[in-house]
Amino acid sequence: LLMTPLLAVTVAFGGDVLRVWMGPEFAARSTVVLEVLAVAFFLNAFAYVPYTSVHALGRPDLKAILDLVALPLFAASAWLLMLKFGIAGAAAAKTVITVVDFTFLFWFASRLGAFSLRDCVSGPLARAAALSGGLVAGVWAAGAAPLPRPASIALAGLLIAAYLVAFWGKALEAGERAAVRRLPLALLPGWGGRTARGYLAQRGVGEDATL
Repeated sequence: LLMTPLLAVTVAFGGDVLRVWMGPEFAARSTVVLEVLAVAFFLNAFAYVPYTSVHALGRPDLKAILDLVALPLFAASAWLLMLKFGIAGAAAAKTVITVVDFTFLFWFASRLGAFSLRDCVSGPLARAAALSGGLVAGVWAAGAAPLPRPASIALAGLLIAAYLVAFWGKALEAGERAAVRRLPLALLPGWGGRTARGYLAQRGVGEDATL
């Protein structure tokens, strides 16, 4: 719901943001780096799901082994890509190793029974993936279209608004929508504690209990 619009805007308009923020010379050298790292950042955000599952199921050693195996792969790919592409090669190496880490963590979690990979390609998750892919493609097309920049930005904004509405109705379940509605209140000072105490009270658990 939130990460995909960030990815889409960064890929489509990252160069514009850098030009306004850091100037045209910096943007010319760094736009590709920003776009490539945005993909790594996007995948890494979702890698926390299997990462947490693997630890919770008592196999933190799998992540440690994966890191040991990935380290020489990252070092070699970074060296080779930086020789050929400079800073963009460093970003590409980071993205490659993130893809490897992401893929193996999901495989480990699936093998441990945290979830089935079939769950990721059916139901709400499948609809979320389809909507997210459509948004990235649409916003990228809006950014690349031969339109005045304000028109491209406005079109991208409309696509993101449509995405949020569709995602809310088609890709989120009722409990997830309720959790999102509660999130602003939970972020208010003091409210999160009251919400937690209310949750515990409903289940007859004392505030000093160890969960």
